[in-house]
Amino acid sequence: MEVHIERKNDAVLFEITNASEAKIMVDGPEDIGGENAGHRPMELILSALATCGAFELVEILKKQRQVLEEMKVQVVGHRLEGPAAKPFSHIDMQFYLTGTIKRKKAERALDLAMDKYCSVRASLHPDIQVTYHITINGES
Repeated sequence: MEVHIERKNDAVLFEITNASEAKIMVDGPEDIGGENAGHRPMELILSALATCGAFELVEILKKQRQVLEEMKVQVVGHRLEGPAAKPFSHIDMQFYLTGTIKRKKAERALDLAMDKYCSVRASLHPDIQVTYHITINGES
């Protein structure tokens, strides 16, 4: 796995390109020259965690023969305060599923997705608390 990163301005706007030529723009805050022209690096961590879990959840639900019609994920990251690095202390994810899905199967699938199969979760520092919840057809 490899990505290439290229600075696109005289400040902190970067373009990330992967092996299949897909691109993502990453930018910093205005106080360091950012232009709000891309995602922030910490947002990419939240996005990577949520989509990794979502990929795995979709596959597990398929194997369980659950009919998933729609999925949305809301992710909130809480950061530590400090003079330098401000890592996440807690990340909370809410998965919204629509379809013909049995709650017990979906909950088990999400546990497996996040705790066993998600490589992004496994790559995060173990001190970062990750919680996740599921809503199926509007019911928590």
